[in-house]
Amino acid sequence: MIRSPALQSVVPDTPAESSPVMSTTTISAAERAERERVIAEAIHSGEMEGLRVTDATKADTDKYVAGEIDLDQLAAMVRARYGID
Repeated sequence: MIRSPALQSVVPDTPAESSPVMSTTTISAAERAERERVIAEAIHSGEMEGLRVTDATKADTDKYVAGEIDLDQLAAMVRARYGID
């Protein structure tokens, strides 16, 4: 999943050093819509390559879309789950 071009814009190449911490940032409706678009595009790209998003990763992306975590936290969670350095 992380190898697809669309996901590379969602999950940066730098490894996470620590466990993610929930953020309390409030995002605008426009930012939420953009996050939804980017995540949907990344998921679609992975699916086109024969991959699927697990329920756990979907829950993480939902937190990102809602503004509960930021992009670095999302990347850290996904990388930790799948042992990606």
